[in-house]
Amino acid sequence: MYNQVIAVTNRHLCNDFLPQIEKVCELHPKAMILREKDLSESEYLQLAKKVLEICDTYQVPCILHSFINVAKELDYKKIHLPLSLLKENTNHLSEFTTIGCSIHSLDEAKEAINCGATYLTAGHIYQ
Repeated sequence: MYNQVIAVTNRHLCNDFLPQIEKVCELHPKAMILREKDLSESEYLQLAKKVLEICDTYQVPCILHSFINVAKELDYKKIHLPLSLLKENTNHLSEFTTIGCSIHSLDEAKEAINCGATYLTAGHIYQ
């Protein structure tokens, strides 16, 4: 039932974040985006290590969000970026196999694809 769902994290919405990650992974979603943009790079790195371990245990693909250097440090090949970061880093993403991008219009979708996005998430669409 959940195999077509991409879960997006927000640790502020639960009391025990890592046990919640495990509960979600037990449902085997298509993927999980670790979207915790308010953390520092070092905090995100520590959290990513723990979440990647849980996702790996349940064979749920995890997609790191925004922190390109963390993904590179972990030699992790899946990243999701806001369009502004994708545009800034287009020439520095060749080692990634999965590059997601958040878009909010058809024009942004076209631009993200031209910058190398391999998948898009659409929300708060406006014309």
